[in-house]
Amino acid sequence: MTARPIIFSGPMVSAILSGRKRQTRRIAKRDHGKPLDVCPYGKRGDLLWVRESFRIDEFDYAETIYRADFPREDAKAVSWRPSIHMPRSRSRLTLILDDWAVEPLHAITNCEARLEGFPSMLGAPARDAFRHYWEQINPGTWATNPWVWVLTFSPETRNVDAPS
Repeated sequence: MTARPIIFSGPMVSAILSGRKRQTRRIAKRDHGKPLDVCPYGKRGDLLWVRESFRIDEFDYAETIYRADFPREDAKAVSWRPSIHMPRSRSRLTLILDDWAVEPLHAITNCEARLEGFPSMLGAPARDAFRHYWEQINPGTWATNPWVWVLTFSPETRNVDAPS
């Protein structure tokens, strides 16, 4: 069993914490024709520790404050460290990789969009909400229908260490 970092935005961290998100999609980058039969995120049972925007409490260095826990307007007034710089010791979420697949982005169903953390809104399918958010974080890629890694996971709301 290995542990690898994975970055999530604040809204997606909130969706994991609330129990709405159990799946994520990441663009599959082909390395000079290498096959997509080995997932770069690991195999079933491996751990993914979540990196998110954070800051260290100025009065208690041991305390980590997470941007996802604050409403957008409150979070703007604070200087946050980017998620890419989060050390493993500050992570509060570990995802256990249950399954993975590779598929075209457009293959996502409404059921899977709900697993991604997107509810149906005002009669619009969950897939439409997913598509809108996808375009915000990956501009222009929906139209190209890239191959994506589909990762299904079970979240642990703690920093789980991989056995040595």
